[in-house]
Amino acid sequence: MSTLKVSTIIPDSGTNTNLSLDGKDSGKVLIVDDATIGGDLAVAGNVVVTGTVEPAGDVAAGDNAAVGYQSGDGLVLIGQGGNNDVTIKNDTKTDVLKFPTGQTDAHFGGNLVFATADKGIYLGVTSATAANLLDDYEEGTFTPSVGGNASYNTQVGHYVRIGRSVTIVCEVHINSIGTGSTSTITGIPFAPVSESSLAMAKSTNLSGSFIEVTARISGTTIYYMTRTAASATQGTNTAIHGDGTLVNFCGSYIASS
Repeated sequence: MSTLKVSTIIPDSGTNTNLSLDGKDSGKVLIVDDATIGGDLAVAGNVVVTGTVEPAGDVAAGDNAAVGYQSGDGLVLIGQGGNNDVTIKNDTKTDVLKFPTGQTDAHFGGNLVFATADKGIYLGVTSATAANLLDDYEEGTFTPSVGGNASYNTQVGHYVRIGRSVTIVCEVHINSIGTGSTSTITGIPFAPVSESSLAMAKSTNLSGSFIEVTARISGTTIYYMTRTAASATQGTNTAIHGDGTLVNFCGSYIASS
């Protein structure tokens, strides 16, 4: 029969002393109803908990043993040894965290949510410094605009941010320029640490003739750099928007913060 080592067992109820060892079959069954264990509990076999067990010390199980610990709304089930995984479950017995047998990787049953927004994951191998901290991942949309009363056929922006690395894709197809800006697009969600260039995929129906058009981001505004001839000096903040103008650009840059 297995050995039970307990410093003190005090039932939560003054009349409930449901503690039994069954040695007829396996000799390894301990059934405990509501009880408080004041010391360490060492079990070589199985533990079946029908009530609430609150150990003040350690709970140690032998090979192929299952340990159940419940307190309040939380339920923890741990299997260790043999072919069993080490698993933490919630109060609905859904896997929250699992360590598969023979592995050290943790498998989460849901999302990893930090208690406060300023926390992240340190990816440094040898040190936990600000340079190693991944504290932001975000993806979404934004609305690029030339302002004024301009109307659009297309007005679409997408972004992905990982840490301070930002990638944007933007397309603006102006229907009528009206009082909108002829040289800038605003509404970019994150400002770069310094001015950065973006690749221009399309630039059609422009207000002038250019052999080269490139985009750059400064702050949260897009500007254009242009050339009208091979030897010409590059124009800065050129006005290219008009009725029917379509521009499509994308690129990655480092956010200022």
